[in-house]
Amino acid sequence: MARFAKEKSLAFEVYIDSDQKTAELFGAQTTPDVFVIGLDGKIAYTGRVNDMQNPAKPADFKKSFLRNALEQLVANKSVPDSVTPRGIRIRRPKK
Repeated sequence: MARFAKEKSLAFEVYIDSDQKTAELFGAQTTPDVFVIGLDGKIAYTGRVNDMQNPAKPADFKKSFLRNALEQLVANKSVPDSVTPRGIRIRRPKK
């Protein structure tokens, strides 16, 4: 992940939740699952990035749920409802 972030010159920090504490705290159920935190420290949006159906064609999508949520948040407007994430279910070790 660190190599990918460096190669792509990502303008943000990449957090790896190796012990799944953050996923547990946020209630993440699948990967990927996006969480946008508002200035008030509360989750403003959680869900899908976009409506991509085929990972082999990453640019093939029509709706960008995350971009829409971020644009609304920056404009100080109401953020749309969360969109149920689709992906691989996070398996947590039994306690």
